[in-house]
Amino acid sequence: MNPVRPVEDLHEILALERACCEELGEILERERCAASSHDLEALLTTNKERESTQAQWERIAGRRRCWLRGRGVDLEEVVRGNPALEEVRDQIALAAQALRRGQRVNHGLVRAVLGQVSGMIDTIRRELPSSRYDSGAALTSSLPEGGGASWSA
Repeated sequence: MNPVRPVEDLHEILALERACCEELGEILERERCAASSHDLEALLTTNKERESTQAQWERIAGRRRCWLRGRGVDLEEVVRGNPALEEVRDQIALAAQALRRGQRVNHGLVRAVLGQVSGMIDTIRRELPSSRYDSGAALTSSLPEGGGASWSA
């Protein structure tokens, strides 16, 4: 057996993990744009993409763990002294750090957007208690008393 080939296999696995990180970064950016523009359809789409890509990353990480377990080594032992593996390992670590930070930002943004929407709904309900939202989130309400000439949302 060629001793170099297993390392190449690990390099391929790590490269796939890095690709998942890059894809997740792009998805998080689209998710952030969807949330900030109140585009629910795009937000749901990016959520599904993120879940799918995260599941793919978990499967690839499982392959890495099996590869390492099958050889009775840990990742640090294998990458030590191998510049190509060290580089991709470091890239994954940096990308994972950026992803965690991006997820925290998106979490805060979505919470803020939901707070805005909730605040608007509360304001509308105070002014127009008969107002309701249908399944398409369209507001249905009668005009306030007085014909609504001076009323504004």
